[in-house]
Amino acid sequence: IQSLQELGKELSKTPDFYFCVAKRYLHFFTGININLESVSWNKPKSEEAKFLKLLATNLMKNQEMDELINSIYHSKIFREIQ
Repeated sequence: IQSLQELGKELSKTPDFYFCVAKRYLHFFTGININLESVSWNKPKSEEAKFLKLLATNLMKNQEMDELINSIYHSKIFREIQ
């Protein structure tokens, strides 16, 4: 890795990057703060952790921030905090 651009490309290849992005947006819009290290991502137990996994997985596939925000905004979790 010889530049910040190359570093960004390499980071964006990891699932951790997408979990962190999804976590930050979920926390910003809902106040829900999930400790990424404390969840078993193979079988998340809480509804919030399951939703975060779905958000991160979808973001990794489609690379669409608008869709991430819409998913949060239209979610049951978001409606329940309003």
